Amino acid sequence: MCIVLTVSVSFEFTASSTISKSMNREFGTALAGAFDLGAKYLAELSGKEGPDPIILEILIFTIGSLGTFTRFYPHIKKKYDYETVIFVLTFSLVVVSSYRTEDILQLAKQRITTILIGVSTIMVISMVILPVWAGEDLVKLVSVNLEKLAGLGGRRPC
Repeated sequence: MCIVLTVSVSFEFTASSTISKSMNREFGTALAGAFDLGAKYLAELSGKEGPDPIILEILIFTIGSLGTFTRFYPHIKKKYDYETVIFVLTFSLVVVSSYRTEDILQLAKQRITTILIGVSTIMVISMVILPVWAGEDLVKLVSVNLEKLAGLGGRRPC
């Protein structure tokens, strides 16, 4: 599931945006994994035989709400919108999954491995098989715009 999700969500038209989105996905997943370990530890402190489901529910609601509402800040939305979405998704998924499993480190290692396989797949596709680099299009766009500005003859556009 994680490989297909990574490929479908992180794949972009240009290679540079694919690399950027893949790195953002890894960062959001790693941050959520760290929070998941803390949530599991906190829930196990209060439970007698295993993690307390009430604590896990409160943490999912609190951290999910904070992650969602921080996306409304313009600075966060501009730079970290995708990472925030991935953080909330991964945190919720792993906390719910960790309630049923004892070895959360194995679950985290498995999730990171599947994401790395997905990222490797899209990197190979976008950089080796079908590379589209934005630099060439950007140079053409800037040159066309400069020619348009030069054709104005000092007049200001309306």
